[in-house]
Amino acid sequence: MNVSVIGGGGHVGLAMGLVLVDAGHDVVLVDQDEAILDTIESGELPYREPEGERLLEEGLCEDRLDFSTDIAAVSDSEVIVTVVGTPIDEHNNPQMESLFGLVEDLKPHLSDGQLLLLRSTVYPGTTANVRDALERDGIAVGSSEGSESGESESGESESGRSESGGDEDGGADSEDAPTVSLAFTPERVAQHNAIEEMVQLPQLVGAFDDASYDHARAFFETFIEADCPRLTPTEAEIGKLFTNMWRYITFATVNEFFLIADSFGAHHDVNVHRILDRSSQDYPRFDVPGPGANVGGPCLTKDGWFLVDDIPYNELVSTAYQINEGLPAQIVQRMARTAPDPDRITVLGMTFKRDSDDVRNSVSFKMEKLLRRKGYDDVVRVEPHREGFDDWTAAADSDWVILMTPHSEFADFDEVAARVDNPDCLYCDVWGHWDDPRYESDNGYFFGREFLDGSDGPAGDRAAPAAEEVSR
Repeated sequence: MNVSVIGGGGHVGLAMGLVLVDAGHDVVLVDQDEAILDTIESGELPYREPEGERLLEEGLCEDRLDFSTDIAAVSDSEVIVTVVGTPIDEHNNPQMESLFGLVEDLKPHLSDGQLLLLRSTVYPGTTANVRDALERDGIAVGSSEGSESGESESGESESGRSESGGDEDGGADSEDAPTVSLAFTPERVAQHNAIEEMVQLPQLVGAFDDASYDHARAFFETFIEADCPRLTPTEAEIGKLFTNMWRYITFATVNEFFLIADSFGAHHDVNVHRILDRSSQDYPRFDVPGPGANVGGPCLTKDGWFLVDDIPYNELVSTAYQINEGLPAQIVQRMARTAPDPDRITVLGMTFKRDSDDVRNSVSFKMEKLLRRKGYDDVVRVEPHREGFDDWTAAADSDWVILMTPHSEFADFDEVAARVDNPDCLYCDVWGHWDDPRYESDNGYFFGREFLDGSDGPAGDRAAPAAEEVSR
């Protein structure tokens, strides 16, 4: 098939384009960012993604990958996939203008028999609005024969439309008007594992009619190994948001557990990782991730705000946000009580996720701003996966080290401590990334001298598992 991926220069759009090329499709990556497209066309992968470089090289060699900044490139495609950003504004309101603007730009280039797939995270009801916008201009969507009721999801009666899909009160009504299939098919992948999961995970398909569902399912079955469960479009939109918010609230819960454990640590021997690991051992009803200092990223921090407009009790989502975003302040207060007046502070990890190069919505930047606002001027930022940050040499003689992102490069505590070269440095490892301090530190806070090789500090628990890698 010929497939256009709009937003094909982004993290998810590019990954999908590469998966499609690997499945034998001819793909056009459409993106407004010409520089990104030039980078990809030159054979360079702009983001870290396992298997990405190999698939990009193969796609270019086989001449299955094309690039365009012109939306008209979709005219020759059998399938059009949209993967565009849907941010929230400064008041946490969903911004759908870019998506609706894209739909308007697409209309002149749509033709009969095309499949239009919306994959961006959207406000519930958006696909119904897209369907209505298409039909107002005489572009019919699927078939009403497979609908479960005579009423559209937006509440509009199907009898208010002509057979061609045009509105009786003035929409275009032509025998030549195209009929397209439309479905909401959300991406569900974890970044840095997108190519593998795009093939392996079930694909939700939200469709108004049987024709659109069958069309979408047939397309996905050309490259995925899992099922395509059917929902209405609004159900699929909510389902995508539910899954993201479940993760975000779960992370907030365990971060609350971390703060609770730390509150008892002043008077008792309490360590949150001992509690979580031993309490969940061989116990089926306590399956929780570990706490983490950096619960960020382009999705989890915003998606909950798409859900809470119309409910009377939205405190669960807003409180989760406050806990995860407020953790830097709790860390700084704790460290200031333990070792006040540091001259140099090193933040380890500026991306939002382990071994990723994506800095979008990383809480590390909030930590940096907080430290500077508190008057700590010498803040070192070490990030091995991106250029533009400090070299390890700048971390020497640090008084505090805060592990924000548990990259593999930080896994050896002795190596980190040698670079810091200050046995009196106070460390914070909320994640439990470093084996010995995981169980034997003061709930993740400890001085370097306690755990350096040859020290007389706590012996640690050599069997401690590595910090859980989660997509945050």
